[in-house]
Amino acid sequence: MEVEGLEEAINGYRELAQATQWKILSQATAAAGRKIAKRAKRNAPVGSVAKMAYDNSMLLAAGYGRTTVKAVRFRRRYDNVALVGIGPNKFAYYLSSFVEKGHAVRGGGFKPADPWLKPAISQTEKEAVQAFERKILLSVNKVLK
Repeated sequence: MEVEGLEEAINGYRELAQATQWKILSQATAAAGRKIAKRAKRNAPVGSVAKMAYDNSMLLAAGYGRTTVKAVRFRRRYDNVALVGIGPNKFAYYLSSFVEKGHAVRGGGFKPADPWLKPAISQTEKEAVQAFERKILLSVNKVLK
């Protein structure tokens, strides 16, 4: 049996075992997340000053945050939902919190927001949905063969 359209893929998906459903859904979510993460990495600003890690354990080079942006998939156990988180690692938290949203400056004043993650999501929305659909279609076809 070969599935051609998304509706047929969804119907075929519903017939599969729960473990197989999770694997397919997880892979499709990851494929969409990688598209967004790639754009987010390009959008992430690169500063000119090194910054201390959140726990003062190390000095991070300018541009470190950009190199750590990635998509991480995980499972919400109680309802079997596949999720993907996109952003920098914990040492580059300043990219997602201070730069994206803006922050107060020592001595008074406010540094305005320089959003990079939200635009990445909106710029790649169609590509991410297409990647998700394509992966679901390919995976269901592979399992049903």
